[in-house]
Amino acid sequence: MHRRSAFVAALLLVSSACTVEDDREELVPCRVDRDCPGGSCRAGLCSPIPCIDADADGRGDGCSMGPDCDDGDPMQTGAEVCDGRDNDCDGDADDGLVITACGSCMPGCTELRLGAGGTPFDAPPAQLDGVSIGDDGVLSMEAPEPAAEHLIWIPSTGDGTIVKVDVRTFEPLARYRTGPEALLDEPSRTAVDVRGDVYVTNVHGESVTRIAARPALCPDRDGDGAVRTSSGPDDVLPWGEDECVLWNHPMPGARPTAIAVRDQAILGGYAPRVWVGGIDTELVYQLDGDTGEELFRFSTPEHQPPTVFAFDEHGQLFSAPHQTGIARGFYARIDTTRCVDEPSCVAAACGPSGDDCVRQVLDIPGCSVIAIGLEGVLHLGCPYHTMWDPRAPLGRRLGEPNGESSYVRNLVADARGNVFVADAAINGVGVVRVDPATGEAVSVTPWPYAGGAEPQGLSVDDEGKVWAINSATGDATVIAPGEALDDNTVWSGVVPILRRPDAWTDMTTRPGATPRARGLYRYRLDTCDGGVATITPELGRLTWEAGIPVDASMTVRVRTAASQSALAGARWILVATIAPDAPPIDLGEVLAFRGEDPQQIVELELALDGTARALPRVLSVRLAFRAGCEVPQ
Repeated sequence: MHRRSAFVAALLLVSSACTVEDDREELVPCRVDRDCPGGSCRAGLCSPIPCIDADADGRGDGCSMGPDCDDGDPMQTGAEVCDGRDNDCDGDADDGLVITACGSCMPGCTELRLGAGGTPFDAPPAQLDGVSIGDDGVLSMEAPEPAAEHLIWIPSTGDGTIVKVDVRTFEPLARYRTGPEALLDEPSRTAVDVRGDVYVTNVHGESVTRIAARPALCPDRDGDGAVRTSSGPDDVLPWGEDECVLWNHPMPGARPTAIAVRDQAILGGYAPRVWVGGIDTELVYQLDGDTGEELFRFSTPEHQPPTVFAFDEHGQLFSAPHQTGIARGFYARIDTTRCVDEPSCVAAACGPSGDDCVRQVLDIPGCSVIAIGLEGVLHLGCPYHTMWDPRAPLGRRLGEPNGESSYVRNLVADARGNVFVADAAINGVGVVRVDPATGEAVSVTPWPYAGGAEPQGLSVDDEGKVWAINSATGDATVIAPGEALDDNTVWSGVVPILRRPDAWTDMTTRPGATPRARGLYRYRLDTCDGGVATITPELGRLTWEAGIPVDASMTVRVRTAASQSALAGARWILVATIAPDAPPIDLGEVLAFRGEDPQQIVELELALDGTARALPRVLSVRLAFRAGCEVPQ
């Protein structure tokens, strides 16, 4: 009774206060907006400002619950709730809400925690290949072998050997036989991988040989506890006794000349793939660089006999045709990213307009020298120096000949964009430095020899110096380009121990090249932990903490199956590529988009890719999931 009287008295007081006649609107008590016809309820009193609420969710302009971020959708009220929708109109659903231990809106969820604060990455049922776990629990890719730096390999064709030279001191470090035929082998073309190992063709010995750059990594074949190998320019071991000569692959009838090597990243390291061209067979061969085994072979496009190969940075292999007196044939291109076995490499070759073909014959008349400069521009000698630009429209790719060079013996391009031409008749004999922007000769290094000696082999070492090999005098001239186009420092008479060196192709590791490698981590999750799923499991938010350098990457994949045995046949679904993708990722949404239903067994894969200077690292991985399970009795 007393409570009712107090309420009535209070109401009368409020009513009397609202009927005072002054300049203000009459204020009427209210609880909700509908108590105020034509107005809105604010702080328990009617306001003359109307509540505009088009979607009847209680929010809008002038409404007591505040404004509505989308007045045409009753679910987008401006306040985020856990319903899988973007309630606050900021583009993200359920953001900023943490209502479960999983840090998500999935009620009754469980969270898989790997790495920091959870299960160690190397705990069963984890699989690791090419990755390691540090003392701090961080998952990182194992660093590949560093490259052997500051080396050049010069074939001494006349005596069947090859000489390893320190490019800083010009000192010959070792000398190796390149094949079983000794003086008849005639080593000539070379290719060097990112480890610094050399692959050399024995043109008349008809074989290919690989020699390791670092004795510390050579195999101890005879098990005597030491590696037996050459220790200097006069220490040439008999064929078969030098343990740094890793393998020799016979190629009878092929007369191999063109050779190039490209490294393919694999688990725990990388695998060199060696491409060899046979003049007499008009075939291209791919060899396993680790074993020397032939993997497959196929005919060259339009049967152009290859004499020189050159790779661009995108895996396109350019082939220069062989010359016999009058030049014949045309340049060809092979896309080695798609030419991966014999069936994929034997498709009919396309003409100049077939830029998207696996094999293509280019509209360039036959020349036997080639170099690839910046932006994939080809530098040719036909016999003048000229350029072929793959970015130009068809019919306008081949540039005008540079009249400053009259007989090009060879070319090489450095990392700064300079092109150097070994020319046999420019104001006598010399090495021409060409401005790649204009194609004009900007400086000439005179050849310090008489009697018709000509510069022939050209290569750029990892310090940017140009090595020009002289077949007639059996030595090298080394040119250090200066900052100005006409500024060079020259050393002559370097390594004067060569015998008729028939050098043509790259003799050094590509400047700036660094070994790449891959690492793989997989974790197999049983969402019922040994029980039996009674309902389809739900997969929720996937997140991670990782450090991925600019020159590295990580891809995330997942596959799912009803049982452990069925998992091997399940298809992998790409979830994210880091960068650019960033966490969190709704794994359930990704699988639904790809038409996959989550099942009891879920396998998560992290694939790491990087270099010794850019190692990806993963601190933790989290996956929210919910499952209904029955535990067998």
